[in-house]
Amino acid sequence: GGTPKPADLVAHDLSPAGEKWKGFSAKAPKGCKVMKDLLGAARLACGGGGLTDQHSGFDLIFTPKKRDLAKYKARAKKRWDKKKAKGEFELLEDKPGLLAWMTRDGKFRAYLFLMHLKVGGRDITCHPNLMRGGGVEAEHKLHLAACKTLVKK
Repeated sequence: GGTPKPADLVAHDLSPAGEKWKGFSAKAPKGCKVMKDLLGAARLACGGGGLTDQHSGFDLIFTPKKRDLAKYKARAKKRWDKKKAKGEFELLEDKPGLLAWMTRDGKFRAYLFLMHLKVGGRDITCHPNLMRGGGVEAEHKLHLAACKTLVKK
């Protein structure tokens, strides 16, 4: 049980996600599946908590483009301000190449982020599944660490 540690992650070949991911690999917990996601993205997912526990499992997406973080933030501002007024939102990091935030809904939390990577001469944005995010801080840290493991052979 519990969340795997970054040291427990193993390399997964991302080529099952499509042609453009040939030669790329990223680390994720053992047993994760590599899938093709929307817009040519590669998705690594496994585990997942039940509806009653605070864990979301591991669900990470590599999108083959550089998302505009300022634009994302501007679009989310209204929604975030509403949540902030209710004490349900916290901006965790806002720096070049990384935007991270946490939202609360009752006892459930969602740790979310968008991170820029430049790997194999390509711009990539790494983020957890934005419908779920990490459910606990340890999952958030694991998602962040896993993004940084993307390599091209």
